Amino acid sequence: GCGPGYFTIPLAKFTFDGKVYAVDIHPEMLDAVREAADDVRLSNVETVLSKESKVALDKGSIDGALVAFLLSDVAKPAKVLKDLHAILRKGGWLGVVEERRADDNGADAEASFSEATVSELVLAAGFRFTGRYDISASNYLLVFRA
Repeated sequence: GCGPGYFTIPLAKFTFDGKVYAVDIHPEMLDAVREAADDVRLSNVETVLSKESKVALDKGSIDGALVAFLLSDVAKPAKVLKDLHAILRKGGWLGVVEERRADDNGADAEASFSEATVSELVLAAGFRFTGRYDISASNYLLVFRA
Protein backbone atom coordinates (compact mmCIF):
# COMPACT_ATOMS: atom_id res chain seq x y z
CA GLY A 1 0.00 0.00 0.00
CA CYS A 2 2.30 2.76 -1.22
CA GLY A 3 -0.45 5.36 -1.06
CA PRO A 4 0.56 8.66 -2.70
CA GLY A 5 4.28 7.96 -2.18
CA TYR A 6 5.04 9.34 1.26
CA PHE A 7 7.77 6.71 1.77
CA THR A 8 8.27 5.74 -1.88
CA ILE A 9 9.83 9.01 -3.01
CA PRO A 10 12.42 9.26 -0.19
CA LEU A 11 13.34 5.58 -0.64
CA ALA A 12 13.78 6.08 -4.37
CA LYS A 13 16.02 9.10 -3.78
CA PHE A 14 18.36 6.90 -1.73
CA THR A 15 18.25 3.92 -4.08
CA PHE A 16 21.13 4.59 -6.43
CA ASP A 17 21.52 1.19 -8.06
CA GLY A 18 18.11 -0.39 -8.27
CA LYS A 19 14.41 0.10 -8.46
CA VAL A 20 11.67 0.92 -5.98
CA TYR A 21 8.36 -0.82 -6.59
CA ALA A 22 5.36 1.19 -5.44
CA VAL A 23 2.59 -1.38 -4.92
CA ASP A 24 -1.03 -0.51 -4.22
CA ILE A 25 -4.54 -1.80 -4.86
CA HIS A 26 -5.81 1.66 -5.82
CA PRO A 27 -4.91 2.93 -9.33
CA GLU A 28 -5.32 6.55 -8.20
CA MET A 29 -2.57 6.07 -5.60
CA LEU A 30 -0.26 4.73 -8.28
CA ASP A 31 -1.06 7.76 -10.45
CA ALA A 32 -0.11 10.01 -7.52
CA VAL A 33 3.20 8.16 -7.06
CA ARG A 34 4.05 8.46 -10.76
CA GLU A 35 3.30 12.19 -10.65
CA ALA A 36 5.39 12.68 -7.49
CA ALA A 37 8.30 10.73 -9.01
CA ASP A 38 8.08 12.75 -12.22
CA ASP A 39 8.01 16.02 -10.24
CA VAL A 40 11.43 15.22 -8.73
CA ARG A 41 12.73 13.48 -11.87
CA LEU A 42 13.04 9.98 -10.41
CA SER A 43 13.28 7.24 -13.01
CA ASN A 44 13.75 4.33 -10.62
CA VAL A 45 10.13 4.05 -9.39
CA GLU A 46 7.93 1.39 -10.93
CA THR A 47 4.26 1.26 -9.99
CA VAL A 48 2.51 -2.08 -9.60
CA LEU A 49 -1.25 -2.57 -9.34
CA SER A 50 -1.86 -5.39 -6.91
CA LYS A 51 -4.69 -7.18 -5.16
CA GLU A 52 -5.07 -7.21 -1.40
CA SER A 53 -5.11 -11.00 -1.45
CA LYS A 54 -1.83 -11.38 -3.43
CA VAL A 55 1.24 -9.15 -3.70
CA ALA A 56 1.86 -8.76 -7.43
CA LEU A 57 5.64 -9.32 -7.53
CA ASP A 58 7.66 -12.40 -8.47
CA LYS A 59 9.03 -14.84 -5.91
CA GLY A 60 12.51 -13.91 -4.70
CA SER A 61 12.51 -10.70 -6.74
CA ILE A 62 13.18 -7.96 -4.15
CA ASP A 63 15.84 -7.09 -1.60
CA GLY A 64 13.58 -5.33 0.88
CA ALA A 65 10.03 -4.24 1.59
CA LEU A 66 8.56 -1.43 3.63
CA VAL A 67 4.94 -1.74 4.68
CA ALA A 68 3.58 1.32 6.42
CA PHE A 69 0.20 1.35 8.14
CA LEU A 70 -0.81 -1.63 6.03
CA LEU A 71 -0.98 -4.72 8.24
CA SER A 72 -3.55 -3.17 10.57
CA ASP A 73 -5.63 -2.20 7.53
CA VAL A 74 -5.88 -5.42 5.51
CA ALA A 75 -8.33 -8.26 6.01
CA LYS A 76 -5.66 -10.99 6.02
CA PRO A 77 -2.35 -9.63 7.32
CA ALA A 78 -0.89 -13.13 7.76
CA LYS A 79 -1.46 -13.82 4.05
CA VAL A 80 0.18 -10.54 3.03
CA LEU A 81 3.20 -11.36 5.22
CA LYS A 82 3.57 -14.84 3.71
CA ASP A 83 3.46 -13.25 0.24
CA LEU A 84 6.09 -10.71 1.29
CA HIS A 85 8.31 -13.48 2.65
CA ALA A 86 8.03 -15.29 -0.69
CA ILE A 87 8.88 -12.27 -2.85
CA LEU A 88 11.92 -11.31 -0.75
CA ARG A 89 15.32 -12.74 -1.61
CA LYS A 90 16.90 -14.89 1.10
CA GLY A 91 18.15 -12.51 3.79
CA GLY A 92 15.98 -9.68 2.49
CA TRP A 93 14.64 -7.10 4.92
CA LEU A 94 11.12 -6.16 5.93
CA GLY A 95 10.32 -2.89 7.65
CA VAL A 96 6.91 -2.53 9.28
CA VAL A 97 5.70 0.93 10.28
CA GLU A 98 2.59 1.06 12.42
CA GLU A 99 0.88 3.39 14.83
CA ARG A 100 1.43 2.86 18.53
CA ARG A 101 -1.93 1.78 19.91
CA ALA A 102 -3.50 1.90 23.36
CA ASP A 103 -2.69 -1.75 24.04
CA ASP A 104 1.03 -1.06 23.62
CA ASN A 105 0.70 0.75 26.95
CA GLY A 106 -1.02 -2.06 28.80
CA ALA A 107 -4.68 -1.75 27.79
CA ASP A 108 -6.84 -4.57 26.42
CA ALA A 109 -4.78 -6.37 23.73
CA GLU A 110 -7.90 -7.22 21.72
CA ALA A 111 -8.92 -3.58 21.47
CA SER A 112 -6.46 -2.80 18.67
CA PHE A 113 -3.65 -4.03 16.46
CA SER A 114 -0.74 -3.91 18.92
CA GLU A 115 3.00 -3.99 18.41
CA ALA A 116 3.01 -7.43 19.99
CA THR A 117 0.37 -8.60 17.50
CA VAL A 118 2.41 -7.25 14.59
CA SER A 119 5.54 -9.02 15.85
CA GLU A 120 3.71 -12.31 16.33
CA LEU A 121 2.25 -12.19 12.82
CA VAL A 122 5.57 -11.34 11.18
CA LEU A 123 7.49 -14.01 13.10
CA ALA A 124 4.81 -16.59 12.26
CA ALA A 125 5.30 -15.76 8.55
CA GLY A 126 8.91 -16.95 8.81
CA PHE A 127 10.82 -13.73 9.48
CA ARG A 128 13.33 -13.11 12.26
CA PHE A 129 13.36 -9.93 14.31
CA THR A 130 16.36 -7.58 13.91
CA GLY A 131 15.34 -4.25 15.43
CA ARG A 132 12.78 -1.78 16.74
CA TYR A 133 12.82 1.98 16.36
CA ASP A 134 10.57 4.84 17.45
CA ILE A 135 10.12 7.04 14.40
CA SER A 136 7.76 9.52 16.05
CA ALA A 137 5.79 9.90 19.26
CA SER A 138 3.00 7.77 17.81
CA ASN A 139 4.73 5.49 15.27
CA TYR A 140 7.29 2.70 15.43
CA LEU A 141 9.34 0.71 12.94
CA LEU A 142 10.02 -3.00 13.35
CA VAL A 143 12.72 -4.55 11.15
CA PHE A 144 12.91 -8.22 10.22
CA ARG A 145 14.93 -10.50 7.90
CA ALA A 146 13.59 -13.22 5.64
